[in-house]
Amino acid sequence: MDPTILVVDDDPHLREVIADALGDEGYDVRQAADGQRALEKIAEAAPDLVLSDISMPRLTGVELAERLSRRASPVPVVLMSATTIAPPVATEMFLRKPFALDELLGLVASALRKTSHSRRHDVGALQGGR
Repeated sequence: MDPTILVVDDDPHLREVIADALGDEGYDVRQAADGQRALEKIAEAAPDLVLSDISMPRLTGVELAERLSRRASPVPVVLMSATTIAPPVATEMFLRKPFALDELLGLVASALRKTSHSRRHDVGALQGGR
């Protein structure tokens, strides 16, 4: 099954460009216009990774990342922003806008590898290290 990525950005054009690029790479891509709508979509089906803008109405990317980190099964988040200051929250990674699509795709692949490795390690620990 292809990894599912939720793209969250209030700029519909940028959101669509990112979704198209990820879809072309074989990812199952979902979209949300803000953090609140993202939480609703995650409640329906948790993605493997969230790629979120920081500055959005209703619920910012930072607030979204904080909420997702407190879940029983945390969802990894890559935050994006045009600001030069890193976000004040622990995230998998940070992507500064504007960015090249190759940079985005590399970061997504890296974040998914880390998540996959972490989940395998957790399962191995639960099974007694097997």
